[in-house]
Order: sequence, then structure tokens, then C-alpha cells
Amino acid sequence: MSLQFSKLDFEQIVRLEKYDIPEKIEALDAALKTGKSEAELEDIEYKFKVIYTLQSASKSQAHIQFVRPDSIEGKEICNVLEKRVISDKLYPHKPSEVCSQVSKKTKKKFSSHNHTQATNMYKVRPKGGSNKP
Repeated sequence: MSLQFSKLDFEQIVRLEKYDIPEKIEALDAALKTGKSEAELEDIEYKFKVIYTLQSASKSQAHIQFVRPDSIEGKEICNVLEKRVISDKLYPHKPSEVCSQVSKKTKKKFSSHNHTQATNMYKVRPKGGSNKP
């Protein structure tokens, strides 16, 4: 299997269309799609997930390396924890919106400073570097 990181030209697309997809890959693809809604199938988090590690290499030696999962190196890689970036899905309410809404509802001034004080006082967000952000 090759990975394509640039656009295909017309000739490449025609050549690619001539190949049949192996039954095992079609079966796996079908199994992955079973029970998923159209929205779930289109979700970027469902479509593609890759974990990169950086290794020092010269330009001529830089490459993608595939590792067998049952090898020593493969087992070590499986033990690497995935770092997640907090997204808007987890925290959809922005501080400026919250300040505006609180000011509107209470008819009192509520600044971003007050917002920070409230989040610290009520421990709404964990401290930086927390195991459960």
C-alpha cells in the first residue's frame, strides 16, 4: 500500500482505477462502516488518525517506517500515550461569551478577570499539566 501526499494527475487516477481492492480490505472497510451514521462517517476524527514521532534524520534518510505490531519496537509504540488537544467540542463556551451572558442575565459588570476568578474558585478547569484535562 502506498501513501499519497500530493494531488494525483488524470493519468495516475486512470491507472489506479484499474486495480481491484483485495477482499480482506473491502471486508474490513465494510466492518468499520457498519452501524455508523452518515455524520459519524464524515467526522474528521473517525476518518483518519495518525500518531507521529520525530526522529533526527537527514533529508535523504527521512522516511515513513512501518513496524510490525508484534515486534519489540511495535510493542513499545503501543505503550505510547496519545496526547489529546482540548477542542471546541469539549469547551464550546468561550470566556468572552460567558462574560457577556452573565452580564446580561445579572445586569452587573462581569469581566474576563471575574471569569478567571470564578473558574479558579469553583475549580471548573483542572490545573495545567493535569492527567485529566
